[in-house]
Amino acid sequence: MAHFQNIPDLFFTAYKIHNMKTDEGENWLLKKLEQSYTKIMPQAKKIIKPKYDALKILLG
Repeated sequence: MAHFQNIPDLFFTAYKIHNMKTDEGENWLLKKLEQSYTKIMPQAKKIIKPKYDALKILLG
């Protein structure tokens, strides 16, 4: 769940730390969020789902 609370940090990691290009960073971020979402408990998914769906639209 921590990734969903620290979205700016993920962007910073992708683009500043790893020096990714735009498309590469978007793919990395989406993959990272998808992996995190699949690992959390069903109860937490209900809380995170609106933010997860919005991020998928933003990055998709």
